[in-house]
Amino acid sequence: MKLEVLVADQDVELAQLYCRFLADHELTAAVASGGLECLGMVRQWNPRVLVLDHELPWGDGEGVLACLREDSLSLPVILTTWKTSATFARQLIVPPVVVCLRKFFPLPALLDNIRTCLPTENHSSDSLELSYQGDATWNASR
Repeated sequence: MKLEVLVADQDVELAQLYCRFLADHELTAAVASGGLECLGMVRQWNPRVLVLDHELPWGDGEGVLACLREDSLSLPVILTTWKTSATFARQLIVPPVVVCLRKFFPLPALLDNIRTCLPTENHSSDSLELSYQGDATWNASR
């Protein structure tokens, strides 16, 4: 089965929790625990969505995003962070980032945002527009 979601988070147990939740909702997910591992998995498995921890070790979230941009990969990214500033979140919303979620967000919010990012027959990830949704949560809308 094709990998739909790659979860790259410094907290492997939390990433595994996300994956189990997504599997319960019929999405295939895998875990990467560092920036280098994340990039390798993106290139090998070509996931449809990346859930990326901004504070990821071994290349951090910014490093992973720079490589994705340099490789011209159009993979939609849901960025997660512990930072609480709305100003900080606004600065992070630069393609391929389509949403920024402040940890600890409710798992259904993660699922909803992943479903928003998944291309369908009528929509592609290229048609996403950014919109502000609360204090430190930004998301994509069509």
